[in-house]
Amino acid sequence: MSEMPRPGLQTRDKNRTTRPGVDAGVEKKYRRTQAQMKQVRADEAAAEAQAALDRDQAKKRLAAVEDKQHEEDVAYAKHANHPPARPPKNGATASKAANESAGSNKKTGVPTSKTVNDTSSSASKTSKERLDYPPNSSKKKGVSASDAVDNAIERGSKKSKGLADISDSEESEAYAPASGEESSDEDKSDTEVIDSDEDEPPKKKKKKLLGITRTEVIASRTTRDESGTPEVPVDDSKKRKAAKGKTKKNAKKPKVEGKKSGLIKGAPQSLITIQPVPPRAPTRKELRGGSNKWHLKHLPTGTQAQFTDEVVPLACELAGSQQVPPWGKLSVAQVQGIVDKVYGANVHEVTAESAWMGLIGYRLNDWRHGIGARPHKFITSLVEAPAPSSDSEDDAEEEAGGELLADQRDEDMELKDVDDAANDTAAANAPLNTGPQPRKFRFDTPAGVAEFIAWCLESDTKTGSSAFHWKVWGDGVKKGFFQSPILLYTLAYHLERLDEIPGGYERLESHPQSALLMSAQAVERELQFWRSGEYLQPGTRDSSAFFSIDNWDDIIEMVKTPQGMKKKHTRRATKFSSTLGDWDNTRWDAVIEASRVYKEVPARKRGQTITSSRSSSEVGDDMICDDAVIVLSD
Repeated sequence: MSEMPRPGLQTRDKNRTTRPGVDAGVEKKYRRTQAQMKQVRADEAAAEAQAALDRDQAKKRLAAVEDKQHEEDVAYAKHANHPPARPPKNGATASKAANESAGSNKKTGVPTSKTVNDTSSSASKTSKERLDYPPNSSKKKGVSASDAVDNAIERGSKKSKGLADISDSEESEAYAPASGEESSDEDKSDTEVIDSDEDEPPKKKKKKLLGITRTEVIASRTTRDESGTPEVPVDDSKKRKAAKGKTKKNAKKPKVEGKKSGLIKGAPQSLITIQPVPPRAPTRKELRGGSNKWHLKHLPTGTQAQFTDEVVPLACELAGSQQVPPWGKLSVAQVQGIVDKVYGANVHEVTAESAWMGLIGYRLNDWRHGIGARPHKFITSLVEAPAPSSDSEDDAEEEAGGELLADQRDEDMELKDVDDAANDTAAANAPLNTGPQPRKFRFDTPAGVAEFIAWCLESDTKTGSSAFHWKVWGDGVKKGFFQSPILLYTLAYHLERLDEIPGGYERLESHPQSALLMSAQAVERELQFWRSGEYLQPGTRDSSAFFSIDNWDDIIEMVKTPQGMKKKHTRRATKFSSTLGDWDNTRWDAVIEASRVYKEVPARKRGQTITSSRSSSEVGDDMICDDAVIVLSD
């Protein structure tokens, strides 16, 4: 009965394109071509040939090293202090030497005959045995530590004295082989020695050392003061015997001149010198009398009042000038100059760890925080100012001359440059509708505030400046750099602090460049909090929102480049310092005078009184505000 043919193995259609290895992440490899395989075989053959060459060279180097070591051993054997080989006195000793020579030849596999006159192999064997431990002593059990020490001493004396100082009888007693070994060597014949080539060479037995420790040897041989070498109980047969031959005249070790045992007379008993420990420098907290911070009480007596009223304003003036970079600290020499100006030269000394430096650092931090908080008042006044009546709206726009109006409903924003009288006259005679058109912003809704903030943060890619830096910005026209109302309002805080300087002091000739640069940074920081149209107050623990040196001063950081790590200087504070440095005195005077308009009247301090014959309401009615000056009626 024929079987039904079975169909061949077939692959399912869905598995034809399935590659489990590829899906699992295994790299797909293709079969190498015939040319590639030919190249691989050639590389393997070259590598194998190179490996064989390296092995041959290594063998040659090893053979050269072994030859050199063998030559050194031969040269050492010629000059070493070995006992010379002497012919035996009687027949028994001669047969013993012959047996030893035959035994040595049997181990090496070299056929030879036993002759009494062949002294070369017996001499080498004898010299080797004389340098090793005695055979009988190494095979005995129960050898005491004292006997082992005495044997070691005896062998050492023989080595140092040489064979000429030891008699033949002593030599045969100490190094005679056991009776069993001697008889077995005598029974051997020449045929056995010759046939030993066919046998395998016996394995070399390891030499067994005496079962004593180094501690026992040291304890037995250590000498003590006025006691000599301790006696070791030994048998009479193991005692050291005096040599019969003559000793050398200069056998003793020559004495070294100038070397004495023990301590030198008058030498100190201890080599350790005790030196006084220098006093520890006091910590800052100890300098402050245990306080965590500096206080006015730490200043010299009688200097507190002048420090607050005179030293601090002078320090703020210097820190905001061109002599100190933005966020820079005053040096000890600069603070010393201010103290000498107020209290007199060389009256008070200023050091780096003194209260003068600490308190001035605190006051300058307060001054910087005041600059950082000033723009918030400006934007808050725009958002929270009451809306004027519709009848007086047009009059207010005419009187302000197109300046920024605090109108919540409809705000007219136009930035104008601060120029001299000639430029103002030319602008007045210019035709209407020239230049950028005023933009109107509404501050009564978050959307209007967000639109105003977005307009202020518009930037110019060429100069890196933003709209809030300019008094006129729009339609590609930029005028009045660093003269926008919000920026001048912030700079006015610095001018208010300078007004506290008494009139008797000479003012600095340098311009407030650092204060103006920090004012621009304060405005930029404040605008970030109003991006959504509402003020987002930063958290007290969010250090990234602080107006501090860590967030706004220049930084130098390491960046990765194709050429490696390099330093990158990011100018966050001094970005526009070169531009302000090119301003002349006329430009600076115009900016400072425009900023004085925004100064706030400081609150009356304790103890001060108002010495004016007219009421504040009358003064307010007669005050006329202009772009450059403030005029009060007579």
